[in-house]
Amino acid sequence: PKWNWTTKLVFGLALVAIVVYVLVQFQEFLGPLISAFILAYLIHPIAGFMQRKIKIPWRISVTIIYIILVIAILGLLTWGGFAVFEQGQNLIRFIERNIDQLPDLVDQITSQTYQIGPFTISPSGFNWEEIASQIVSAIQPILGQIGSLAGSIATGAVSVVTWTILVLGVSYFLLAETEGIPSRLLNINVP
Repeated sequence: PKWNWTTKLVFGLALVAIVVYVLVQFQEFLGPLISAFILAYLIHPIAGFMQRKIKIPWRISVTIIYIILVIAILGLLTWGGFAVFEQGQNLIRFIERNIDQLPDLVDQITSQTYQIGPFTISPSGFNWEEIASQIVSAIQPILGQIGSLAGSIATGAVSVVTWTILVLGVSYFLLAETEGIPSRLLNINVP
C-alpha cells in the first residue's frame, strides 16, 4: 500500500529511535567491534600478499599472521611485566638500604641553617613531632585505599586483556571468512 508522508515520517522516526536505542544499549561492544573491523581491514592486504607470494591457502595465511600477532603481543606484555616487576624490586631494595639512614638525614637537615636570599631558615625551630603527625595523618587514608586501587588496576588489566582477545578473535574470523575477496569483509549473512 502507498503510505502518506506522515506515516513515512512516523515510521522513519520510530526506526531511528530503535537504532539509537540499540546503539546506546550496546555501546560497550561497539568500540571493540569497530576495532575488529579495522584490524581485519588492515591485515587483509598482508594476508593477500602472503597468499600470492608463498602460494598458500587464504586461511593458513591469515592464521600465520594472527599467530605472529599474538606472539608479539604476549612478548610485549611479558617484557612489560618483567620491567614493572624489576622496578618494584629496585624500589624495595632502595628503601631497605636507606631506611636506616633516614634518622641521620632528618637530623642533618634539621640541624643546618639555610639562607635563601635575604631570608634565613632554621628548621631546628620547627615542632617536628607535630609535622610528622600531620604527615602520617595525611598518608594514612592513601595507604588505606591502596588495596582498592590495586584491585581496580587488576580489574582494568583483566578487562583490557579480555577485550583484546575478543577483538583479535572477531577480526580473525572476519578475515578468515572473506577467502581473500575484499568485498566479503563487510558482507554479513544472517542465516
